[in-house]
Amino acid sequence: MIHSLNANFLQTLNLMQMLFFWFGIFASVLFLAEMILLFLPPSSLSLPKDETPPVFSEKTVTAFLAAGSLAGLITSFFVENIWLPILIAILFGALSFTGTVFLIRKIVKVQKSNFLNRFAGADAVVSAKIPPERKGYGKIVLLIKDSYEKLDAVTDETDLIPVGSPVKILEYTDDFAVVCRLEKRKIGNKQTKIQREMQAETGAGINTDRFNGKN
Repeated sequence: MIHSLNANFLQTLNLMQMLFFWFGIFASVLFLAEMILLFLPPSSLSLPKDETPPVFSEKTVTAFLAAGSLAGLITSFFVENIWLPILIAILFGALSFTGTVFLIRKIVKVQKSNFLNRFAGADAVVSAKIPPERKGYGKIVLLIKDSYEKLDAVTDETDLIPVGSPVKILEYTDDFAVVCRLEKRKIGNKQTKIQREMQAETGAGINTDRFNGKN
């Protein structure tokens, strides 16, 4: 009965409606699958890439096709004008495209923040001086799974924290870490290793080029 109903429904569709129908179905399935994968927790301890998700991607394009096609299909049942469903499809597709861009960027930002919050209490080393009382951003180097990750950082302390200083990460929020100065007697092995490698760049002073993304 269901097969007969589906066959009868498809037979009532004209060419434009048929295109809207199949594009909408396939794009919707792909979009849902991609979003499910996006929400899955990362399987490794690797820091999510510090990159802004591209505007044009599989998710945004399938969102455009899914919403636009289904909106165009529904509109075509109520109007005889061939151009109005196409315009409605473009409008709803564009709205879905834009909404998906912002949604994905928000999700990626939250995933990174949640990941780095796991390292609250961890030690790091300052690679660019941190101004006092959150008056500006500095940078810290954190050792995660044998790779160095640099993060923007602020501090609530009243004194500037100079390059090479060991610090403790109190929390990670709003794209930056909040840190405090770490007493020398509490420096961990990871921070000692980072400091040695930072100092080894010149053999004397601390050269932070390597840790600031410069060659």
